[in-house]
Amino acid sequence: MERPQVAALVVSSQPAASTKLPHGSAEPLAPIAGKSILGWVVDAALGASVRRIALLGQEPTIESRRELIARSDKAMIEFVTPTRDVAESMAFALERLGPDLTLRDSTQVLILPAESPQIATRELRELIGHHVDTRAAATLLEGVGLDGMDGDPVVARDHSGRITSISDATSTGTGVLCIQASMLVPALRRVIAPRWRSGAPLWDIAGVLDEMGHKVELVTRETPLTSISSAATRTPIEMELRDRVINALIERGAVMPDPRQVTIDATVTLGQGVQVLPGSVIEGSSVVGDGAVVGPNSHLVNALIGSGARVPHSVVWNSEVGARELLRPFSVLGAAAR
Repeated sequence: MERPQVAALVVSSQPAASTKLPHGSAEPLAPIAGKSILGWVVDAALGASVRRIALLGQEPTIESRRELIARSDKAMIEFVTPTRDVAESMAFALERLGPDLTLRDSTQVLILPAESPQIATRELRELIGHHVDTRAAATLLEGVGLDGMDGDPVVARDHSGRITSISDATSTGTGVLCIQASMLVPALRRVIAPRWRSGAPLWDIAGVLDEMGHKVELVTRETPLTSISSAATRTPIEMELRDRVINALIERGAVMPDPRQVTIDATVTLGQGVQVLPGSVIEGSSVVGDGAVVGPNSHLVNALIGSGARVPHSVVWNSEVGARELLRPFSVLGAAAR
């Protein structure tokens, strides 16, 4: 079997940002746990071997564009400004990624929500694998319940559990859709236009394919896939991302006696045997050498800490601490000292 090529369209899953958040904090380019919200989504796609990615959304700032373009050595990344007609925008984005995509039956497209940075590479790989193995026209990773807004079932199954129909899919919940590239544009043309006001209607696309007689698969996520639309949704997502960062660092050899009292950005590099003691915050492009001890209660921002150094109760911004240097407690180095 020909190895599938996978492209991705990253599309807003909601009509507008909530007024309950500080200005811009729910936008896909806002920072969270050291990366932009969109950066987390793109990295999950890259980890799942996606090599063509179209980002449908606002024009990025210079800093955000630089962050995303830095990944372009791993994939083709296109910025597409959406029109009012999201279906037309998605079709245009697919064309921008390459007209050859829709000509191969082995090419698949992931439609990803721009405001859900907690999407993991592992679940995207599993979704793509299930989709290809079952030879489905589309496979939906659902992040909401299976009931419509009026309590009517969205998905009907037979006695064996096979999906027999998808109807009245008016839910605006977040999900991920993997679809054969050749099927996407025809499905988009048949989706009822008013439903586009709530972002990409993945249920509707899947329902259209089902009505056309194509095979549609459904994969249920262990927990609902939410998007950042308010402070109430942003906080648990950020906690999940920071836990993921810390767990990965511990697996690579860092030591943290109480990880619950440590905050570390995804962009930080820790060497082998680094100890991060309670109350410490490490941000930006900070690099901590092997065997160094940070904390307790230290704050590093874009800092370079040499191997074996000790940085207790101190603030280090855009500065360097030498190898095996013992910083005096309550020291303040760099921009924070001004």
